[in-house]
Amino acid sequence: MNTLAQQLTAVEWDFADASAATGLHALHSYPAKFIPDLPAALIELLTEPGDLVIDPFAGGGTTGVEAARLRRQFFGADANAFAVLLSNVKLRGITPQIRTALKRHLERLAAVDLPAVGRKAWKPDIPNLEKWYDPKVFDELAGLRTELLRLRNTAARDIAMLALASSAARLSYQESETRYVSQPRQIDDGAALSTYASEVVRMLAALPRREASEVGVVRLGDARDAQTYAGIGEGSVKAAITSPPYPNAYDYHLYHRFRLFWLGVGPKALRDVEIGSHLKNQSDQHPTDTYLADMAQVLSHVRGLLVPGGHFALVVGTGLHKGEIFDTATELSLLARAHGFEELVCVTRRLPSTRRSVTHAGRRLLEEQILVLRAIERV
Repeated sequence: MNTLAQQLTAVEWDFADASAATGLHALHSYPAKFIPDLPAALIELLTEPGDLVIDPFAGGGTTGVEAARLRRQFFGADANAFAVLLSNVKLRGITPQIRTALKRHLERLAAVDLPAVGRKAWKPDIPNLEKWYDPKVFDELAGLRTELLRLRNTAARDIAMLALASSAARLSYQESETRYVSQPRQIDDGAALSTYASEVVRMLAALPRREASEVGVVRLGDARDAQTYAGIGEGSVKAAITSPPYPNAYDYHLYHRFRLFWLGVGPKALRDVEIGSHLKNQSDQHPTDTYLADMAQVLSHVRGLLVPGGHFALVVGTGLHKGEIFDTATELSLLARAHGFEELVCVTRRLPSTRRSVTHAGRRLLEEQILVLRAIERV
C-alpha cells in the first residue's frame, strides 16, 4: 500500500482545467482564492467523514464548502468581516423560511422611496465620497441598508447584506476589482435597487437548500490570536487546510474597501491586522521577518489543536522584497520544525496562464507549492 506521502505526491496537482468560479464557489468573487480541487483532494487524503477540518485563513470559504460537501465538520476564521459574511452565507445555505423572508423583503421594497429613506439613514463615512459614489446612488444604497436591517431572520439578513455589499462595490466609481482608481460614470436612477434585487435573486438560486446550519462556521478573528480558536478542543482537529496570505502580495482591505464600509466596519480594522500586506511591507524594514513571526503564531495555535499525527496543509507562493525572491514554502517548513511539525511533502503545481496571480507590480506567479506538515511530539 502506498504511504500517505506517496499518495500526495502522485496527485496531478496542476488541475489545469479546474475553475475557482463554479457552483457555490461562484457566489461572489474573492481575490487569490484557490481552486476547490485543491482542498477537496487534501481533505479526502488527510481526513475521514466526520473529522474536524479547520482553515485559519478562510477567505471566501472554499475549504469550508468542500469540507461540508465531503461530510466533514468545519471551523474557519478570518480577520476580514466580508470574508466571514460570505463564507457563512455559503455554509448556511437556505431554508424555505429564508427564501420566503427574502421574497417578501423584495416585494416590500417596490413601495419604498429608497432615496428619501437613505437621506435620513446611517451612511458609511467614506473619505472623498464624491470621488467614489454618485450622490443618488449613495442615498439609495443607504435606504436599502436600512430596509434590509428590518429582516428578522438572521440568515436572510446576512444574504441581503452580502447582496448589498456586492452591489455597493459594483456601483462605486472604483475602476475595477483590483485597481483602486476612481473612474466616474453615468449611473441610472434606480440602479441600486435593480442591482441589489438581481443579486438577491441570483444568490437564492445559487445557495444550496439545507434544513440545518451545522455544516460549519467561520468566525471573525485574527489567526494569530488564541481567542480566535476558543471552543475548539485541543487535539480535536484532524487537519488544517489553508492558503495563507502570500508575503508582500495582496491588500485585501483595499480590494474589499467599499464592501467593508457598507458592512459598518470600515477597512481600517482589517488593515491593522492584515498579514503579508503589500502596503504594510513598503513601510516595514524587515517584512519577511514580520511575516514569519506572524506565521509562527499561527503554526503554534494550529499545532495545539491537531490530533497526534494530524496534518497542516498550506498552499503558498513565493514573495518578492527589494528584488529578492522569498521562498515561502521552504521558510515555513523550516519555521514549522520549531512548532511541533515535520515536513511530509512539498509539491509544486503549475498555474494556468489564466489564473496566475499578480503578487507584485508587473509580476505573476507561474507556480505555487503545496506544503503538507505533520504534527509530531514536541521536544
